[in-house]
Amino acid sequence: MIVTTLYRPTEKKLALIYEVALVLFGSWLIAIAAQIVCRRGIAAWQVASRNSGRTASPNAGWPMAAMAGALDTTLTKRGHYVLGDGTRLPDAALIGEARRIARAVFMLLAG
Repeated sequence: MIVTTLYRPTEKKLALIYEVALVLFGSWLIAIAAQIVCRRGIAAWQVASRNSGRTASPNAGWPMAAMAGALDTTLTKRGHYVLGDGTRLPDAALIGEARRIARAVFMLLAG
């Protein structure tokens, strides 16, 4: 996490709340974009909620797990974590779909 010892206790709490809000908002955007692009928004949020704590970084776990659910695949770092339980294997079509979801996230942010 970005929170460092430079903050006073109250500032640390506010910074932590801000980080959590950003991570959850980003994962929520991925789920909405996945619903628009491939109708898997609910699966994206379910996988994010279920698997987000498996990574060493709580900030990375939420969006990576959301994307794994959105793509109906499994993201793995051998010996560290497994996110998602999908059956699709990585290929050009999966990468293209991930790019479409990411573009949709940016479009949602741009309004």
